[in-house]
Amino acid sequence: MKDLNEIIEKGRDEFEREMLPAGHKERFLSKLNNYKAITGRDENRINLKRASYYLVAASVLAFLVFTPIYFTSNDDAECPDGLADYKTLLKEKSADIYLMADKLDSGEKEMVMNTLTELVNESVPFESQLPAEMDESERSQLKQQYYCPKIQGVEKLGKYIAQLINN
Repeated sequence: MKDLNEIIEKGRDEFEREMLPAGHKERFLSKLNNYKAITGRDENRINLKRASYYLVAASVLAFLVFTPIYFTSNDDAECPDGLADYKTLLKEKSADIYLMADKLDSGEKEMVMNTLTELVNESVPFESQLPAEMDESERSQLKQQYYCPKIQGVEKLGKYIAQLINN
């Protein structure tokens, strides 16, 4: 094996310059098709099937998580206008949820924590995505439109936890 590696390293230029024999691509594709026919495996089809299973599982999980939250409270929570720091309010409300979630059993607690993580965490902070040349009134309006649904979701999650604790 060592000799083969030495031959390849010494003659690398020859390997790279030399053209493959005529019909190489067709022979390779026919061997690949024979392999697929013999094994019955098509990697692209398997990967698509696996991806579709993950998407279906994620959809079912999202449905199971957000359906109780949606139906437990019909009244919309008010989002404060002109609040300077939505993130602080969001963190305060999520801290309350963490404390309440400790009273739940492990399965419900995990579901609540996953939902809270989805609501609160940002991979890229929203403020850093806004253009620098945007004026402050537009900036505050966009922040309100972005953070208010998150705050309302955390409040609904808190009401859902309170219902679970009381039952």
